[in-house]
Amino acid sequence: MTFGVPPVQPIVFNTTAETLLLETRSLLAKGKRSHDELVATTTPGTATFANTLLPLAQRENARLSERQLIEFYACVYHDERMRKAASEAKNLFARFEAETAQRGDLFSLVAAVRDKQESLNGERQKLLNKVLSESEPTLSVTSEEKTARLTQLDAMLSRIKQEYLETCSQDVCVFFTEDELAGVDQHSIAELERADDGRLRLSFQGMRWWQVLRTATREETRRRIYTSRASMSSGNVGLLEEAIGLREEKALLLGFTHYAEMTMRENMEKSPQKIKIFLDDLLEKMTPLRDAVASSWRQMKRDDLSRSGERDDGKFYEWDRHYYSRKLVEQDCDIDTDTVSIYFELSNTIKRMLKIFEQVFGMRFVHVNDQSTNALPPGYNAETLVWHPDVWLFAVWNDTGDEHEQRAFLGYFYMDLFTRPGKRPGFCDLPVRPGFVDKDGIREVVVIFHELGHGIHDLVGQTEFSRFHGASTAADFNEAPSQMLEQWCWHPSTLKLLSQRYSSPDISDKDGNNEELGNANDQRQLPDDLIEKLIRSRKIKDALKTLAILSVSRFHLAISTTGSRKEAKRLDTTKLFHAITKETLGVDTSQDLCPAQACMAENFTVKGMYIYLITQVYAVDMFASAFQVDPMSREQGLRYRRTVIGKGSSEDEMKMLVEFLGRAPERRAFYKGLGLFDKP
Repeated sequence: MTFGVPPVQPIVFNTTAETLLLETRSLLAKGKRSHDELVATTTPGTATFANTLLPLAQRENARLSERQLIEFYACVYHDERMRKAASEAKNLFARFEAETAQRGDLFSLVAAVRDKQESLNGERQKLLNKVLSESEPTLSVTSEEKTARLTQLDAMLSRIKQEYLETCSQDVCVFFTEDELAGVDQHSIAELERADDGRLRLSFQGMRWWQVLRTATREETRRRIYTSRASMSSGNVGLLEEAIGLREEKALLLGFTHYAEMTMRENMEKSPQKIKIFLDDLLEKMTPLRDAVASSWRQMKRDDLSRSGERDDGKFYEWDRHYYSRKLVEQDCDIDTDTVSIYFELSNTIKRMLKIFEQVFGMRFVHVNDQSTNALPPGYNAETLVWHPDVWLFAVWNDTGDEHEQRAFLGYFYMDLFTRPGKRPGFCDLPVRPGFVDKDGIREVVVIFHELGHGIHDLVGQTEFSRFHGASTAADFNEAPSQMLEQWCWHPSTLKLLSQRYSSPDISDKDGNNEELGNANDQRQLPDDLIEKLIRSRKIKDALKTLAILSVSRFHLAISTTGSRKEAKRLDTTKLFHAITKETLGVDTSQDLCPAQACMAENFTVKGMYIYLITQVYAVDMFASAFQVDPMSREQGLRYRRTVIGKGSSEDEMKMLVEFLGRAPERRAFYKGLGLFDKP
């Protein structure tokens, strides 16, 4: 089926660092002038939603559209000068938003709109409430001295965050001989740079160091990787501990009990105490499983050291965990990763995954390349529309089959799947442009890339205001839609549809349109016995992953609830981190504690890792209630699209969850998936 040329042109990535900064300053200066004009021409007596909050929101739409593109440049663009300029521009935007939130003259107008109690639709009422909640804590500080201190605290925290993250991303390495890398596959070794003395350079940029950590058979090699990575960030210990104290001081100054209470005020769950109860309950339930896993770890390590003749001190350390977790899965489930991998060649798997989501969510992905001439805007070629040759570009259309719904163009979808120098490490979804309805009633098209779950959330969003678009939801809901899409990859029927032996041709025709997937009895697809092993391995992997996230979550909650700067100053984050790691994961601590917490970027990029556990509860509950029986149900997929992800955060997230589930969310499906059961 042909969908034609998209009606909206994609972005051409050809600006310069100088132009980016110039345009950013111009945009923000224009924003300040518009705020000044609004204050000069409007009084609390004349302020209404239409003449005050609506123009503020429409100007915010334009700023956010540019800001997201700039944040994209900072994370993935190939030119270092451009990345630095984008980072500087991000700071300019952050400063502008902070200064705007502290403007009492604007706040008084918004407060006057609230007091008039106009009849507003749900999204507009939520906008009014959000703008008020963002400014009220700051503006409640009336003392000039305290206001000045708040400004100083924000500047100090911004500086610390920047220094901390720069240290985390520095190109530091450790060197090994080939013998020391025993167990690591030859392909990975061949990709390492070789020093003049013949040793191999293992960089801590990207994720190759982690792959070596989980496959190197020598304990000393694993220890050096773990401790060297921590040591490279030793300077971050002081920064983190300083930030903890400053965060607490700011929270107390704004009237909160502690930092966690301040950061959670916009979440669905606003009580740190309830989060602690949840984490404690999860740890209690997982303790028997953790003990069984730890026992297996220790026995495997004893056996390995006995065979190799290496010294055994009877301890099992954190640097051993990834290696023996992998071995545990392979041995317990009889999984050969090489055998599995031939069924999941990357490009073919991606195309088949997109085909599944086309069926479920009523969408159509058309691969845009020089062969798919019907999907290219006039005068363009595929190379000019991406920022790197490795990037795949798709044009995405609405295709629900409903005669009452227009076959609308939803946006462009980018996939940038490979590591390279300068690119942000790890996995993420970055909206390049937000989708929203502009002042003329026209939907601005979203352009996104990376993680498919967040991408679909962004593509189908229909909101009036950019701040509510797509995955811009409460922090403790944001990951749930993406995590739910992961569930499809582990259902027996969809595992079969996703798989195809590498030697088979892919399912893309010359125009980039996907053909129908093969039937579930296709002999080229994953055999049933291997599917059973994969699903069994998934349970073990999920349990191990949950324990790891639980450990960091408990650390984050502990450093966010000290309650005073004096108490925060007494924290030794290195001792605290290793104590929590030992208690949660059942590992031993070495005599010389390394600052492993100081190389974790999430200490500054995520406001509490516990949000990933809470969102997993919601994700598993939604999938179990709607898709477990039939993961290809188009009826349920469209209901989910319209009830949840299509609304972004324009409605209360808990209200959307309850509407979709038909009840309040429960933990039982999450616990059951881990082999646990909730208390009655």
